[in-house]
Amino acid sequence: MLDDALGRAWMRSKISGEEYSALKRYALHWLAGGLQGPIQSVDLNRIFAFDPSAMSGLAKTEAQADHRIAYHDAKAAIGRRPGFVADQIACYDSSLLSVGIMLGYHSPFHARQNACQILSDAGYRLARFWGDRDRR
Repeated sequence: MLDDALGRAWMRSKISGEEYSALKRYALHWLAGGLQGPIQSVDLNRIFAFDPSAMSGLAKTEAQADHRIAYHDAKAAIGRRPGFVADQIACYDSSLLSVGIMLGYHSPFHARQNACQILSDAGYRLARFWGDRDRR
């Protein structure tokens, strides 16, 4: 069952299987790197407090640091705009329509169409990046 935004794009043939796999690998490195943020309750009295004992913002293990490096290298390789679209759809599970509106398109058709085109380009670039990286 592929009910996330990326899975729906693949099932509706908006992106190819290779692009889907590359984008899923990108999202996996984002998730395994601990970049999704903590899942915890909010203490409104300490919203802006820094907790050095929790190592906020730092990788907690070497594996997590490796995943963060892979994610940041991939994001730098694909470019700013494709990286934004890949983050929004693969990592944050935003819809193609909402990402297209964030990009500045007012028509729902053009918003979806252009977000889909950029997502496909990001997937293609990521597939090339992961292929080159695996050959090293």
